[in-house]
Amino acid sequence: MAKKELSASWKTAAKTIYATFTILKEAGGKLPIREIIKKIEEKVEFTPSEKEILEPDTAIPVDDIRSLIGVINKEGDVGLFITSGRFTADAERAARDSRIRIELIDFERFIDFWRQFYNKLSDEDKNQLPLLPIYFLGTNE
Repeated sequence: MAKKELSASWKTAAKTIYATFTILKEAGGKLPIREIIKKIEEKVEFTPSEKEILEPDTAIPVDDIRSLIGVINKEGDVGLFITSGRFTADAERAARDSRIRIELIDFERFIDFWRQFYNKLSDEDKNQLPLLPIYFLGTNE
């Protein structure tokens, strides 16, 4: 079987994940998320197109979803694609129409999950992305 070429966003993700694990290992496994991001930016040289992929407004293209579908070949497996950006309409359609279950999680949905399950997380996990309540003065009406 011929080796498939990874798309640019997959290569960027791989570089970012590798850098994250390296940084966490050097820090003894504990480091606030803001520090991790700062160190990734210092440690990894991203090409201009890779920097674009890392932008929160970047839309994940359909080819990346097809690449994920292509590597899942076991009956019952589920593909999970998480991005700090969003997905194109074609990417969402490809996931929805796939013979394999593909779950797409954009930044907004990730934050919704984080809020939903925050109280069930350990303190250590909560410290990775802390949430603070904000209170508003209201009326009793």
